[in-house]
Amino acid sequence: MSNTISLGVADADVPDLRMQNGLTSVFISVFGLAATRLADTDDQRLLAIWFLEKDQSAVGSGTVGFELIEAPFLSAAFERQRAFMLETVGGMRSRLGWETLSYEPNPRSLDPSIAAFVALLNHLKLEHLDTEAAEEWRDSCGAEEPMFSGFPTCTQHQVFLTIFGCHACNDR
Repeated sequence: MSNTISLGVADADVPDLRMQNGLTSVFISVFGLAATRLADTDDQRLLAIWFLEKDQSAVGSGTVGFELIEAPFLSAAFERQRAFMLETVGGMRSRLGWETLSYEPNPRSLDPSIAAFVALLNHLKLEHLDTEAAEEWRDSCGAEEPMFSGFPTCTQHQVFLTIFGCHACNDR
């Protein structure tokens, strides 16, 4: 099984990112490690958590693919949020937070996926956003979600906790 991350725009001239289940888990873990360390606003933290909720250990292997247009970008902050996502990719490439993992991710496996993700981000435009999907996600978040308790992080990995716990802990 595998997962697909796509732009979500029918006429997009950018290929989808397809990853096997193991690579998807590692990709999301290292994304979360970097995003948690770089996020300095609540809207950036929410983007990181939305991404980290794509946790196969909780929802099933091969079921965490998504369309980037559904991420909780805010129209008024879109360019700043997209810049944050690209900064996070830079953090992934520089191995930000990897020292907390009990394994060493393979950059040769990750690099092509990171490059494909950057291409998706570079093609994402404000007019593409599915604000209804983003609002639906925000509305579906229950009061028990960790983000409503001040964005706590895992003590071992220093990554934002989601309703499913720590993505890096779950990715063992």
